[in-house]
Amino acid sequence: MKETLRLFGLNGYEAQAYSILLTQGTLTAYQIAKLSAVPAGKIYPVLDALERKGCVILHSGRPKNYTAVAPEIALSKIIDGEKKRLEKMKREMNSLMVAIPSPTLKPQDIVETYFSHRTAFQKSIMLHRKAQKYWKTISKLTLNKEHLDACGKAVRRGVVIQALTSLKETTPERITEWQKRGIRVRTLEKLPLRVSIYDDWGVVFRFSHNREYVATHIINPQLAKGMNTLFEGIWKTAKSI
Repeated sequence: MKETLRLFGLNGYEAQAYSILLTQGTLTAYQIAKLSAVPAGKIYPVLDALERKGCVILHSGRPKNYTAVAPEIALSKIIDGEKKRLEKMKREMNSLMVAIPSPTLKPQDIVETYFSHRTAFQKSIMLHRKAQKYWKTISKLTLNKEHLDACGKAVRRGVVIQALTSLKETTPERITEWQKRGIRVRTLEKLPLRVSIYDDWGVVFRFSHNREYVATHIINPQLAKGMNTLFEGIWKTAKSI
């Protein structure tokens, strides 16, 4: 049990004290220290930590008594706390990545491949946050709020975002949501490929086959400029909305 509790963020002494309370019921700090082998000089800091983590209840009176909170309640609180901590780390990481300037790279410096739609999606959001000039895409139109918010903020920064899509793969409602963010949308009968180009700098190709998804991000200014020319040629033939 102690090893399991340590997986939930309890240190050795905290796991020992909590285990004793689970098996023995309400006890004083002295009793907990004696039964758990936690040093007497450390028992109160240990119990204070358990109380902060929602694992024990402190009863008023003298001497102080402690009761263990049921594991399914206590551990679910710990899990919720970890989820919030990880979400905060994710937000801070995204902010850090936006703040870091793009390095000067040689054409073949970076080729990244993502085999998870979620990973590729998060990378796309990050690139939208870093875009400075333009983002041009041929794709379905997502309604993911985080993605749309990143697009809207980019447009407000002065980034031109153009999207080519097909009514066979999207809906007028989705197009409207994109246009609300200031994104220019045109339609094609059929999408020739799925790709995004940004800032004369990088290109993201997306492929899916038999429910398998892969995306390749290539940082290569020459490729980006060539794909931008291709995009503009297709854009001229697309239907305005």
